[in-house]
Amino acid sequence: MGSGARRSEVIEEGYEKKGVGTKEAERRARATENKVSGGSKKH
Repeated sequence: MGSGARRSEVIEEGYEKKGVGTKEAERRARATENKVSGGSKKH
């Protein structure tokens, strides 16, 4: 698990604390992480 996955978990927990449902929090966390990281990793 890379740092991006960990960051995604932290983002997800933040949404859940705000009262967002688990599935929606997971979706938003992935979307946020993609935005921050620039999407797919290019080598």
